[in-house]
Amino acid sequence: MDEMDILPKLIGTLRQFLETKRYVIVFDDIWDMNFWNVMKLALPSNDKGSRIIITTRNDNIAASCKEHSSDFVLKIEPLSQEMAWELFCKKAFRFQFEKCCPQELEELSLKIVKKCQGLPLVVATIGALLSTKEKVVYEWQKLHDSLESEFETNPHLSSVQEILSLSYDDLPYHLKSCFLYFGMFPEDYAIENLTLCRLWIAEGFVQKQRDRTLEQVAEEYLNELINRNLIQTWVDFYASTKLCRVHDLMHEKILARVNQFGFCQSVGRHENDLRSREKYRRLSIYNTTKNVLKNVENFQGVRSVFLFNIDKLEDINLESMRVTNLVTQNYCNVCKDKDDDAYVSLEFYRWRATVVI
Repeated sequence: MDEMDILPKLIGTLRQFLETKRYVIVFDDIWDMNFWNVMKLALPSNDKGSRIIITTRNDNIAASCKEHSSDFVLKIEPLSQEMAWELFCKKAFRFQFEKCCPQELEELSLKIVKKCQGLPLVVATIGALLSTKEKVVYEWQKLHDSLESEFETNPHLSSVQEILSLSYDDLPYHLKSCFLYFGMFPEDYAIENLTLCRLWIAEGFVQKQRDRTLEQVAEEYLNELINRNLIQTWVDFYASTKLCRVHDLMHEKILARVNQFGFCQSVGRHENDLRSREKYRRLSIYNTTKNVLKNVENFQGVRSVFLFNIDKLEDINLESMRVTNLVTQNYCNVCKDKDDDAYVSLEFYRWRATVVI
């Protein structure tokens, strides 16, 4: 007997059992858009005050479960810094210091809480982990500096790791490259929504659709990632533009994925060197171009180069690059390519600085 034969019988059995009862049922962490269309058949509306609670990280799934005006969708916002701090202290110092943070650990503790960015599960999990550590600066500093590897290897943090992995694995194929693209940017880096969409288009991530511009399709991609709560977005009222970024912990997860898939490579973020001449098609360079840009011309696979906080740009042939972006607050002296039209061939070319060419 296959699943299609069993399902109607299970629905009938459960519905009959609940028909005369007042019940409360919780469905936790739902990912399937069709879940409610099937499950509601098994849950009778018998006017006995029954309640059904569904949790999900996908706003579209939440909306699909709302069928009546009495159905209530509650969007859980991140904890405020004050509430996150209170939760952290209750977990980290639950056995001593009357659940208060010692003064010598306060600065480091605040930095750790900030990295959690208001996610209750992350705050509580890291706080619980620190409750098992010695309450000295050295131990706190060690965890702060190795938070990325802790999420990969520490069994106490496995639940958070599983959630982050599931959020990525559930993405449709066309959104995975768009999401991994945040690995090109530094941690906590905010980018304009419009700029990000144009970069996706230039990279070839956005698929053409009938009667829709590429910009419109890219915006749909971005909204889908926002609805899945993978991207944070807000309005910069001073510049009247929308900005977005990913959570710090998700950024660390992205970096692990981009290295695994050869999506992009970062140089200068720590002390990385160029590791392959063939593998990486995208390159992010931080703080220095010394002995880097000269090598890029010999990397046949590299098509996109991002430069962050660069105050001096060496000579480089940009003709083969699809996307080149410079983010710096300093002045840059840029030497032209031998072919004056080489820059024109770039699908996206932007200098966020005063540039002399």
